[in-house]
Amino acid sequence: MDFRFTDEQRIWRDTVHSFMEKEVGREYTREHDASREFPWEVYRKMARLGWLGLLLPERDGGSAADPVMFAILRSDRQIQPGHGGLHHDLDVHRHEHFKSRHA
Repeated sequence: MDFRFTDEQRIWRDTVHSFMEKEVGREYTREHDASREFPWEVYRKMARLGWLGLLLPERDGGSAADPVMFAILRSDRQIQPGHGGLHHDLDVHRHEHFKSRHA
């Protein structure tokens, strides 16, 4: 079994890392961690890019990405728990969609 990233996954990893470094940055996440304020600015940017719906089907407005691409997004240092609340929100967004579709 080959566990290397596909070309698409490598491009995605680089895109996520670049976005987090340029648009978020470590100082931003430290400030939001210290204040315990939700990072709405970053959340909105990620929403505009369609990143909050990565695992949702396209028919529901999602990107229908594979689970590896979702894991790549979650694995970025800026999204980890304790970094501005985005890690948790990615799960909540996915969970709320699931509940509304399967309730």
